[in-house]
Amino acid sequence: MSRQGSILSAVLIGILIGSYLPVMVYGQTTMLVSPEGGTVTLEGFGSVTFPPRAFSESLSVLISATQSPETQEDFATSTEIFSVGPRLPHEIRINSGSLAPATSFEVAIRVPKAFRGTLPPSFGVTVFAQIYQDGGMEVLDHFELFPSTFDPTTQTVRATLPKTAFTNMRHADNSYEAIVIVGSTPIPRHPPNR
Repeated sequence: MSRQGSILSAVLIGILIGSYLPVMVYGQTTMLVSPEGGTVTLEGFGSVTFPPRAFSESLSVLISATQSPETQEDFATSTEIFSVGPRLPHEIRINSGSLAPATSFEVAIRVPKAFRGTLPPSFGVTVFAQIYQDGGMEVLDHFELFPSTFDPTTQTVRATLPKTAFTNMRHADNSYEAIVIVGSTPIPRHPPNR
């Protein structure tokens, strides 16, 4: 794709997600997921796996790797409590259209060796998901940290995320989307046994 095509694609995606800030799209793919479950893989970036009965009907699931200034700002402001270190420059967006999953789901995101080389010695790779909460008087759309496991053989970090990671409140078309970011946090130190 030409640079001009990439910019146009970024602007169109930005309009689709209700943002006027340009969103850079690094890659995207769509796959049909049936009620029996399935995995959607974006080559070079990661995958999402839905178990059986996650959806009541077959539907197309879009997974994309993007870089959104708005998402970066949301991440920076909502993760200060976790003492976050370096993060991947892109986020993974999973869009299931008009139907949210009825179950939790698993993500496996590729973690380049170059990124791991930027981590301070006491930091580990972790998965964050943006969670939308409407309390009536106050709306929070913030990132939360989820238990993650890094697999050095596959160079991926895995996490099981709750169905509440999907919301239809971010888009004008009311499509359901989950936003996932790979970052880093200090590894907890355990006191020695006495």
